[in-house]
Amino acid sequence: MILQQLEEEIFSKIILSNQEIKHLQDALNKHFEEKRIRNTELKEAILKIVVILGNLSLFMQQSDNKAKNILLSLLLSNCTLKDKKLTYTLNKPFNYLLTTPNYKEWKDIIIKHLKDFKKMVLIIEKM
Repeated sequence: MILQQLEEEIFSKIILSNQEIKHLQDALNKHFEEKRIRNTELKEAILKIVVILGNLSLFMQQSDNKAKNILLSLLLSNCTLKDKKLTYTLNKPFNYLLTTPNYKEWKDIIIKHLKDFKKMVLIIEKM
């Protein structure tokens, strides 16, 4: 029931085709080159985040419970269940992307919040 609610409210609203994901990754790579961002691990992690978020519904359907729990802990906080209704907060920096279904805006959002994404990459690496 909880995953169904999240599917309806978040996951199903963002479904990118492989071509759209590739386009976004290419645009980000171009930006990284222009700004001479050399941190390969950071770039790769951000590109992976794009793939996962672009296919979030599919990822949640196909992942085991451990992977789902890890992803949900990164995406959500302050989760409470009351009267069969889940309330939650989308964590930064994912809140910027998950509330913007138009993937064409994601590149600018990622660039604008690059520091938040760097912090998240560090958290993910520690897991």
